[in-house]
Amino acid sequence: MKHDQDERVIEYSDNEDFILWVQSGFRHNHEFWQDLADNPESSDAIQEAVQLVKNLNFGTASENTDRKEQVFKRILSGIEEESVTKKSSGRIRFLQGFAIAASLALLVTFFWRGSSEVDLVAGLAENISVSLPDNSEVNLNAESQISYNKKDFRAERKLSLQGEAFFEVEKGNSFLVESSSGSVEVLGTSFNVYDRDGRFEVSCKTGRVRVKEWKSGVEIILAAGENCAFENGVKIDSSTHSSPEWTEGIFSFSNAMLVDVAEELDRQFDITTEIPDALRSKRYTGFFQNEDLDQAMRSVFWPLDLEYQFDDSKRILSINN
Repeated sequence: MKHDQDERVIEYSDNEDFILWVQSGFRHNHEFWQDLADNPESSDAIQEAVQLVKNLNFGTASENTDRKEQVFKRILSGIEEESVTKKSSGRIRFLQGFAIAASLALLVTFFWRGSSEVDLVAGLAENISVSLPDNSEVNLNAESQISYNKKDFRAERKLSLQGEAFFEVEKGNSFLVESSSGSVEVLGTSFNVYDRDGRFEVSCKTGRVRVKEWKSGVEIILAAGENCAFENGVKIDSSTHSSPEWTEGIFSFSNAMLVDVAEELDRQFDITTEIPDALRSKRYTGFFQNEDLDQAMRSVFWPLDLEYQFDDSKRILSINN
């Protein structure tokens, strides 16, 4: 029984979704993990795995070392105890050795990554809020990710972004956000960064930010209320994703192509929208909310006089005139 619990602890603590649940303050996918935590058969393993993840990601180096040693000892002792009940043979001894090596390799990989590099991911139809080591706050839009080095973050506040995020930065030394298209540097402010499919947009809500676009080399200083946008390295006048209202579930667009709006619908509701080529560049100005799918569909497609229908699975949306 104890060996089974130890295996569950390792399984949970190496699960990226479980790690994100703990790191997000138990908000990410909360219902699923809380059900397991409330289940008497898994509650002890869940509690132990929570402490393990907290120690690895937020604790001191000595705590991590002690914890690793405890888990290593438990795995080894558990495998040794189990081997006593089995026949001794060359194949069994080989499998036992392989199991130990595999377990150690898994743990080394997990502890090595967990001790310094942190990856936080928001999946489809999911927006999450997280606190960084310097107490800055990040809201991640659906299908977005940030990565940073926890060990050095307070000394060098630097992270990478894929997708879209809204930042509320604590005052201090320079804070740098890098994406595939450019970088945003601030001292203490709130701002939104959008980087998807060659579209790079930044809006400054408070304070000032310095924006650098990699391909063009353009550098811009934005004050509160200002924004800028680039399309494949070329600066453009209109910013279709400039509003950070998405953190409140409101997605606004200004003269945006329908294909871009549909992609945001797909991210927020985990659906697949099929748009004919002739309609993909059709322009849309307006907004939708991510609370109700039918209402969101009406908000986008009714003003454009377009019809839509779902397939039997309710996950594929077809658009036509």
